[in-house]
Amino acid sequence: MVETKVKQYKIKNLDCAVCADRIETELIKHRGINKVSVDPVNSILETNLEDIVRLNKLVKKVEPGAVVEEIKKYNDYYRINKYHQPSDEYNPETTELSGVQLDLQLFFNVGFKLSNEEYFPKWYNGSEFKAARK
Repeated sequence: MVETKVKQYKIKNLDCAVCADRIETELIKHRGINKVSVDPVNSILETNLEDIVRLNKLVKKVEPGAVVEEIKKYNDYYRINKYHQPSDEYNPETTELSGVQLDLQLFFNVGFKLSNEEYFPKWYNGSEFKAARK
């Protein structure tokens, strides 16, 4: 049997046992997480998930005020050593693309509506575009 590596993280702004329980319940549902334990007294989260960016996003999704303390150190390291460097590459585990998805859906909807429109702009006399429409 392969033993799962577990790491401890300090959680800031973890107020109560109910909050800790909600974090445990939600995190265990996610892919790649098979061990979660939250100690509300010491604000310690133990998990096999080593991706601190993903872990912080999941914790904040359940408890918006809670933060994995190590994330600041990671963000500082990333900004200094990786941001706009050859090692600054796309990572599907940590890259948030929901905004891009919404933008593309908007562009598609606008283009689709325009392509099916029967009304065209009325150009001013002398406009270079008016001649192209005739």
